[in-house]
Amino acid sequence: MIKKWLVKYKFKNWRTRNSTGEPVSDEYKEKRAEEIAKVLGDNKRWLSHGRAIDINKLDEMGLKIEDFGKCDELKASIREYSTYLLVYISKYREMTFIATREEVVKWT
Repeated sequence: MIKKWLVKYKFKNWRTRNSTGEPVSDEYKEKRAEEIAKVLGDNKRWLSHGRAIDINKLDEMGLKIEDFGKCDELKASIREYSTYLLVYISKYREMTFIATREEVVKWT
């Protein structure tokens, strides 16, 4: 699932490699997504499935992440969204769900 998400959303506007300036092919995006998914899915490395991964660890993997803590507007939006999800979890007693722009759906 993470591999598909990375290719479809995170890498969708990735056109050139930062290190060399070379163009990025769809095949290369899939290869990088698979490499990152393997590292992120290694529970022995992270010692947990449910803990947050530090932004610096993601950067060490070469995964560029925007630090929303440096942008007040983005930080406020994410906090609002997080609050919405917590209310949903509390109200419906659901811990497994998929949230899209249109709805929150129980994932069975």
